[in-house]
Amino acid sequence: YYEFQELTPLGSEGDVMIQRLADRLASIDLLGRAAKLLEHQVTYRLKGQEKSRIGARLAVIYLLDSKPAEALDVLQRTKTAGLPPALEAERRYPEARALAATGQAEAALSLLGNDDSGAAELLRADIFWRDRRWADAAKTAQSVLGERWRGEAPLSPREQTQVVQIAVSLYMSDNIAKLRELQRQYGQKMTDGPYSETFHLLTQRVDLSKTEFRQLAGEIA
Repeated sequence: YYEFQELTPLGSEGDVMIQRLADRLASIDLLGRAAKLLEHQVTYRLKGQEKSRIGARLAVIYLLDSKPAEALDVLQRTKTAGLPPALEAERRYPEARALAATGQAEAALSLLGNDDSGAAELLRADIFWRDRRWADAAKTAQSVLGERWRGEAPLSPREQTQVVQIAVSLYMSDNIAKLRELQRQYGQKMTDGPYSETFHLLTQRVDLSKTEFRQLAGEIA
């Protein structure tokens, strides 16, 4: 692309081409190169809502590349008034994640406000988890899963991760009664997954008096 970039079409056709190239680069984990392409777009080629939309995509790439400060910076630089609600949400979620990743958990939660969508609840659970607010993390993750334990379908990898996070959060907040209940609800569904041993360890061999066990739970967290 850089060898022949002068052949890039002008206008929206060229912008779409660059964005597709950035998507391909990101999909094979060349995040720095993908970010460089989109940075050029938001700096020199785009304006208005399109600049805000691509700014959100660039912020996600920075987050994937463990660069939350850069994500916040590009979101600030591409902020535009009067955006559609869907685009506002598309920008709000990476901003909240970036705030949490830079140690600004309260600002991240405030940004989510009263958003009760599934995406917002998942993000809240992750923010509480990152901030080691174990009771809040367990409560929020449980609300996301709902009564998934009653369903016949196996748990997805994401759901199994959530169950383990709930188990760790309940243990770290000393809520052993809820931990026992979690074992009764999800014990059978967690027997065949990649986290079966971890879940069994956390829910079957609980001993709050042992410092070593608490250290192990912290390591799992």
